Amino acid sequence: MLYRLGYTSCNKRTYPSLLSVLIQAQYECFKEDSNLNVRTLFTPKDIQILIESAEWQIVSEKTIDSSHLSNGRWEVEQILSNYQLDYSLPTNFNELIQSQISLLEAAINTTSIKPMFTYSFLAK
Repeated sequence: MLYRLGYTSCNKRTYPSLLSVLIQAQYECFKEDSNLNVRTLFTPKDIQILIESAEWQIVSEKTIDSSHLSNGRWEVEQILSNYQLDYSLPTNFNELIQSQISLLEAAINTTSIKPMFTYSFLAK
């Protein structure tokens, strides 16, 4: 199993990718239908808990450098081009998302965008 959100390896160049994933996950938790890439955020720890609750065991795990992939830039572009205020949501939530988008826009003006590392594991 491969899981792309290896957020524990976040650095300045992966920050825009992490921020776009967090924005998508927050925004998507209110939607029933969507075409965005991220709908629910699972951290490696969340996955480990789910695996253990299914009575499986993680045999091995590691973090893989994914810097050669372009999905970090794709996710940033996805959120910047698709985000719209949703007036059915609480005003303070829209303001929070808008503030995070401002941070994302500032980040992409100061650094190149690289994807986060990939968390991988083998379970049985």
